[in-house]
Amino acid sequence: MAGFRPPASGPFGEELRRVLSAFESPCPILRLSPENRRCLFAPLNGIFSLQEGKEPVPELAVHAGFLQFLLALYRLRGENLYVAASHPGAEGKIYAVCHYLHTHYREEISLSSLAAAFFMSPYYLSRRFREVTGYTVTRYLQLTRVRNAQVLLLHSDRSITAVAEEAGFSSFSQFNRVFRSVCGIPPSAYRQKGREETGSSGPYGAQGSFPA
Repeated sequence: MAGFRPPASGPFGEELRRVLSAFESPCPILRLSPENRRCLFAPLNGIFSLQEGKEPVPELAVHAGFLQFLLALYRLRGENLYVAASHPGAEGKIYAVCHYLHTHYREEISLSSLAAAFFMSPYYLSRRFREVTGYTVTRYLQLTRVRNAQVLLLHSDRSITAVAEEAGFSSFSQFNRVFRSVCGIPPSAYRQKGREETGSSGPYGAQGSFPA
C-alpha cells in the first residue's frame, strides 16, 4: 500500500509485510474467476451479515473478517486474470480511473475533476463506472480510503485524526461518518477492538500509550 510501511519488528511483522505487499502493485486491479471471487468475498460477506445481530462480539468479528479478507487477497494474487491491454476503449478507461483512484485517494477528488482528467463528461463517467465496477465513483473512493484507514488504525500508532487525513478524508467528522457506514462501528472502536484482540496498546504488540 502506497505510503504505508509496517514496523520492522513485532509479532508476525514479516508475514504482515508480505500480505500487505498485495497493495503495492503498480496497477491494483484484480480480476478473478467466479470461484476465486467467492473465496475472496466470503469474509466480507460475513462482515456484512454481522449487522443482523447474530454475532455476540461483532466488533472483534469485523476485525477478524478483514484479516481473513487480506489473507485471501494475498493468496489469490497469482490468480489475477486482468490484462490491461485486453480492455480497449471505454472499459479500459474505467479501469484506468480505478487505478488513478487507488494511487491518488489521499488527494481531493471530485467527479468533475476526475472526468476532466480522463476526457469524459461527468454523466458518462458516472454511468459507465457503475456499469463496470458496480459502485458509484464516490462510494468506490470511500471504500478505497476506508480500507487504507483500516490498516493504519490496526498497524500504526498514528492518531485517528492523522489517519483520517492520510487516508484522504477532508475532516474527522466525514471520516467517522463514512467509516461507520462501511464498517458499522466508529474508527476508535475498530482500533480498540483490534488492540484488545492482540492484547496490546499499540501496533504489533508494542507497549505504551498511543494517541487515539
